Amino acid sequence: MSFGNLCDITWQAQSCLQSLPVNIQEMMLDATSLTARLKQMHGASFYVEVLSQHRERLQPVDQQFLTTADSYGSVREVVLHGTNLPVVFARSVFPDSSINSGNAALEKLGNRPLGEFIFSQPDFYRSPYELSFLPAQQFSCYLPAALWDKRVAVRRSLIYLKQNPVSIYEAFLETAQYL
Repeated sequence: MSFGNLCDITWQAQSCLQSLPVNIQEMMLDATSLTARLKQMHGASFYVEVLSQHRERLQPVDQQFLTTADSYGSVREVVLHGTNLPVVFARSVFPDSSINSGNAALEKLGNRPLGEFIFSQPDFYRSPYELSFLPAQQFSCYLPAALWDKRVAVRRSLIYLKQNPVSIYEAFLETAQYL
């Protein structure tokens, strides 16, 4: 599972969410920790399933979004689970220059949520969100077949740790029931 070809995604300003229920809009635009919000909503049922984390050649679209000349980095894909269901699919990209600039812990997160790590850092900041929609069928192994013809709302942003960027893409799986 992945976001597919990131080059084919058209990113929009936050106003594209107006058709979604207010609670979904609030979650997608919330600048606080998504991890903390999901833990509050789901309690002990919340957990992170790491699908993969490995070093790979960065896609040109990742290099452009991160504004990095790095050819390689670490790519991590996870599913955040709530009460008996997957709620968010996330892909994070850590360019080599960010890892080598005091952020080596990013490669050792294991099942620890990235958001938990980020929000424990004293000097991080986040870029504004960019939003889009993807076919729900891309996430078919986590969604019921009745939703496969729908769409899933996604967001991306850059997080700066020690002045170095990492990218985060998050697909909100529960939005498929509304789109």
